[in-house]
Amino acid sequence: MSAIRADQTNLIKVKITVYPDGTASNTVVSYLSDTRYPTGDILQVGAGDTVAWRVELVEPGSRTALTPPFLIKFANRQMFGVDRLPVPRGGTSAFLSVLDILDHQSDWKITDITGRDFVSPVLPRKIGSGFDSDIRIHGNGVGSISLTQPKYSILWGNIATPAVTVLDAAGCSVANRIMTVNSDDQVSVQASGATNLAIRFGQNGEKEVTWPSPFNKADVEILVPGSGLMEIKDDKDSGGQFCFVLKADNASGSSDICTMVMV
Repeated sequence: MSAIRADQTNLIKVKITVYPDGTASNTVVSYLSDTRYPTGDILQVGAGDTVAWRVELVEPGSRTALTPPFLIKFANRQMFGVDRLPVPRGGTSAFLSVLDILDHQSDWKITDITGRDFVSPVLPRKIGSGFDSDIRIHGNGVGSISLTQPKYSILWGNIATPAVTVLDAAGCSVANRIMTVNSDDQVSVQASGATNLAIRFGQNGEKEVTWPSPFNKADVEILVPGSGLMEIKDDKDSGGQFCFVLKADNASGSSDICTMVMV
């Protein structure tokens, strides 16, 4: 019997370096592994895989990156079912799941949020004439799609280790993995290579809570949907804290502890 392929999480970071003369260059890397995609490479995706983008603007020698609002345009809407993905608050985009893309591939291009070439917030000059992608996306399978930009993105980049990264809507790392959430907020939960990814809630904070988790009032362990997008439902536990870990059938252990604080 052949092994079942685990869904893959892909977070593509486009790092745009702006030089004093107004020229710019871009590098496309995997945010989770910090490895560069070779120019002209094809990122293979399959059913259930998810892809997101993040844009960072930097000046040479600077350690500070700006995360401007941006828009992704797709040459082929069959890949994700859309021809564009707006990210109005900057940071990390929503994760898109593959659609019916049998033997399709799609180039993508990043512009400012209005669809025009980037104007750098660092220098008052246009950045080139827009950036075509260094990589294409290719795959086949059936999945779902969501265009909602979550309040937080919870990323378990390597299920062989417990390390988890939590990013806010602006794409900034969240200290100590403590998130403040309210009813109707949405979070994205992604783990590369995980099968049957789930959130397991355990010991909570000092204040007693009435729900076992902020997602529903019945379960302490919740299976993460294929899109990774989950909505906070608890409207009874203001001030309460929910501690949790991520787990998967093919992971030897669980992730680091994360915390959601209801406001």
